[in-house]
Amino acid sequence: MKILGVAAVVVAAISCAPTATAITGEEMCQAMHWPMPLPATTGWALTHLDSDSILSCLNNVVATAPDGHDVMNDPANSVYAWKIATMSPAAGTMVTRDQKISLTGVNDPNAPG
Repeated sequence: MKILGVAAVVVAAISCAPTATAITGEEMCQAMHWPMPLPATTGWALTHLDSDSILSCLNNVVATAPDGHDVMNDPANSVYAWKIATMSPAAGTMVTRDQKISLTGVNDPNAPG
């Protein structure tokens, strides 16, 4: 009988536990304390922008090839083949989510993601 009483208490405690709610990426970005230091991106594949918690929150990132075309929105090019060669402002600069971040991408299919 003692085991049944303990089991009832455990069941009651579990059923009273708050349910977890998932937060969206946007909610995570809004909860961050902006401005944030810009992470280093030089040498990484352009796809690194999507996997970094700070970089993925930025709203105004522009990446161009040395010839001036937009490498982020060019359907003729695979973003996986682009390596970030330069970034402005420099890594470590405190930026807001909406600050313009300019990248130069060079074609490099071996760039680390």
